[in-house]
Amino acid sequence: MRFMYLFIFAFLFIAPISHAAANTTIGIVNTAQVLTESKAAKSLFKQRETLQKSFLLEVSDKEQGLRDREKALISERDSISKDAFNKKKESYEKDLLETGKKVREKKQKLEQAYAKAIAKIKAEMTKATAAVADEKALQLVLTNQNVIIGAKELDITDEVMKRLDKNLPDLKIEGVR
Repeated sequence: MRFMYLFIFAFLFIAPISHAAANTTIGIVNTAQVLTESKAAKSLFKQRETLQKSFLLEVSDKEQGLRDREKALISERDSISKDAFNKKKESYEKDLLETGKKVREKKQKLEQAYAKAIAKIKAEMTKATAAVADEKALQLVLTNQNVIIGAKELDITDEVMKRLDKNLPDLKIEGVR
């Protein structure tokens, strides 16, 4: 009798669910791949790398200048009055703090500009994914991070990336110089 109830339960409740799932068309997108291999993403990465190198050179020059000032200040310690030394020391410390603040602000500005550009790529990737889903009549699109096992045929990453590369071949990091 128990077996019969289980059979009826399975027939009434599980069969329609599995039938509906069988008719659902699904696509999978590897978002990490799109965010690293698309033309816009590669362009952003190169720009970011160039800006970071320039930034590091600028910081290095400022640090060297501050080190030179510190050495000069230390060497003058005994040859100038205490008041003059304290004034120079205060000026040096003020410049040191100001330089540190400027470096942090510039670094933060670069990261914010980069994040804003990545958000543009993500928005365009969403549009490209929607267009591919419409063309293929997909009812559901998942990121590959949400899929444990999936057939290779479900992967629409290449199509999404082609569309993204066409619609957004290049992107500039704005607001940083």
